[in-house]
Amino acid sequence: MANDIKLQRDRFMGFSFAAADLLIELDEQGSILFCMGASQNLLGMPVQKVIKQPLNNFVINADKIMLNFLFDNIKVGDRRGPIKIHTLKNGIKVPVQISIFKMPSDSGKINVVMNNLDPFAMGLNDPTRDDETGLLTKDAFFTMAEATINGAQNTGTDISLTMINMPDKDELDKRMGDKNAKEFKNKAASFLRAVSIGDSAASLNNNSFGLIHEDTMDSDKITEEIRNISKEYDEDGTSVQIGASTIEIDENVDPGDMSRALAYTINQYVSDTQFSNGRGASFEKQVNSQITNTVEQIRWFKNIIKNKKISYVAQEIVNIKTNEVHHHELLMRFEENVSPFQRLVFAEKVGIIHELDLIVLEQAVNWINETPKHLHFSLAVNISGASIARADFCFKMLKLIIEKLRYPKRLLIEITESAEIESLKKTNDFFKNIRAKGVKLCIDDFGAGAASLNYLRMLDVDIVKIDGSYIRESMKYGREDKILKAMINLCKSMNMEIVAEQIETKEQAKYLTELGVDYGQGYLYHKPDSVNTIINNLDKQAKKSA
Repeated sequence: MANDIKLQRDRFMGFSFAAADLLIELDEQGSILFCMGASQNLLGMPVQKVIKQPLNNFVINADKIMLNFLFDNIKVGDRRGPIKIHTLKNGIKVPVQISIFKMPSDSGKINVVMNNLDPFAMGLNDPTRDDETGLLTKDAFFTMAEATINGAQNTGTDISLTMINMPDKDELDKRMGDKNAKEFKNKAASFLRAVSIGDSAASLNNNSFGLIHEDTMDSDKITEEIRNISKEYDEDGTSVQIGASTIEIDENVDPGDMSRALAYTINQYVSDTQFSNGRGASFEKQVNSQITNTVEQIRWFKNIIKNKKISYVAQEIVNIKTNEVHHHELLMRFEENVSPFQRLVFAEKVGIIHELDLIVLEQAVNWINETPKHLHFSLAVNISGASIARADFCFKMLKLIIEKLRYPKRLLIEITESAEIESLKKTNDFFKNIRAKGVKLCIDDFGAGAASLNYLRMLDVDIVKIDGSYIRESMKYGREDKILKAMINLCKSMNMEIVAEQIETKEQAKYLTELGVDYGQGYLYHKPDSVNTIINNLDKQAKKSA
């Protein structure tokens, strides 16, 4: 019997050390009863010297409050973490990751598993957090949400997402004073981190917060605790108003789809006045309905992408002086006679536009390859800035062009400005490889967004397409007309060709020709037509010429 117990103990310790650098057992007061492992590296002391000391003695001040909340809220049989904290090793901060477990057989005792976080690896994988509160940034929260939801589904844990709204900084400063307001916010953040799953609490904006938590910790408990914390710092000893709304996380929904739906919905509603004022019931119903609708739309898109249920039309871009066709812009359609604009905006916002862009690019490459006799049949393809920001998309696009595109001079890529590209230098370096193959690059809808001039400054492009809003206002000789002239002169001075879109009258075409525009696009010349029809017409013309 003794040998069996020893064998089980040794096996348990072996498994533990396979996943941990340091094992710690705490008593009810948080003092260390047992310690085994790399205590010198993580705590700055050998094992024998850390025994009987509170664990908080080895943790930076900013994390002590969070640990206290963590220990106070864990129940027998619960496991929490992993959570990133910083220990102190001889006065130096050491980033570590801890998980805690309250053993059913040892009343009051808490087991802590601690791992060193390699600062080099951490720079690649660690989510972005606020330096002061330790809360995730909004973008990091949405990125982490998928893994958190997936983990909960794998373990059968029922979870929810709660959004918390507090008074803004000015109101807190007025009520509590700057110092107390700061301490209140930090303590409230520590509490949210402690009760979240996997340290998933985040700052969504200046006074709105979100966390993913187990269903056993409902929003009423969370708001009650934050109100109690606020009493400690409020000069009158009263609590501040806290709003809360809970979003249901459906365990039957794909974690990736759910995290996209959460990001889309929260970005829409986080500043909603109902949420700000704490009127949670109707708001919760509205938000949960939006989540359901968003998931359905994502599923619709994924079905479209999987089965390639996309139809295509193309519109001529002509030499504005001669009316000869220069190239065609390839446009996708999901429903007959319905603009895809709103659906494409949705796809961009939920982070699946790159999948659509790749399908359209593949189709364009196929049509170019299948028409070797039509040397003047060139296609322009719209690529979202959101797609270009993804390294995986850029790799696939470059691979497609290098390995499959036979006539690269007949492909033109139009970069849309609906989503701003952060690293324009890296983007330009990437497109140098593509332009070197003969593919031309165009800035689409120039002048429509705030980043237009920055794109022009940082990207080596061949063509600039001026946004149609300026063309519609041309010849009115107002502000837009002066901006239009300035844009044309600027592009000409940089040796870029210019396309004007949405040209509808001969007078517009004549005026734009006088201003120096090279190419025109619009109903004056050609309405979008199916690509197959255009290719068939080219075949007929070729036969007549033969």
